[in-house]
Amino acid sequence: MFPACWVWVAKYAAYAPQSKAILADAAGDRYLIKLFRDFVFHQVNEAGGPLLDWGHVIEALNKLDLGVSEKIMLLSRDEMSMLLVSYADIKQCINTTFKELEARAGR
Repeated sequence: MFPACWVWVAKYAAYAPQSKAILADAAGDRYLIKLFRDFVFHQVNEAGGPLLDWGHVIEALNKLDLGVSEKIMLLSRDEMSMLLVSYADIKQCINTTFKELEARAGR
């Protein structure tokens, strides 16, 4: 599987139509993928403004691609939910979600 597919799955998880199946899985793999997307692309500076650090983006996506066992802390935007997961866990969630989407599409 290619990293471009993973980015597509992360994008789909964030912007997919709200069907009952998707809402039922909102706390599962798709939620983890959404938190990872925020970890990678929605960094903020000390003043709370948007910050895009390309080094952070490339490093995170490379570690995801390799399935590194290093653990990272993912926070929800309201900082009320916190998950400690490895890049390998996130990679597995993305692969599983992508396979589910392929099955729904009838491939």
